[in-house]
Amino acid sequence: MITDIPVRRLARLDIPCSCGRRHRVPIQHILTGTSALNDLPAAVSDFSGRNALLVGDTYTFPLAGDRVRGLLESAGLRVRSYLFARREHYVTDEAAIGELLVHLPQDTDLLVA
Repeated sequence: MITDIPVRRLARLDIPCSCGRRHRVPIQHILTGTSALNDLPAAVSDFSGRNALLVGDTYTFPLAGDRVRGLLESAGLRVRSYLFARREHYVTDEAAIGELLVHLPQDTDLLVA
């Protein structure tokens, strides 16, 4: 069952379904957990795009925003940021995705959240 698959393993997923179709996830890397920052340089090393958008909120940016920006820039990426400014705990729902899409630069090649 797909709900039993760890989130990290959903990247590049390509599975046949009982509906008769194949379902694919085109995302190349999903990094989670305590090693995510250490794994970031390797994940972007083979990436051909040059424009990254670093996405966070008022909780995550102070914790890791500068370090992630530095790692991405060291990998040769041009980094812009988008900060969700709400003060309450942020939930990635349809409204949040819509807000991000409105502010997403058209030349963005990579999203890092």
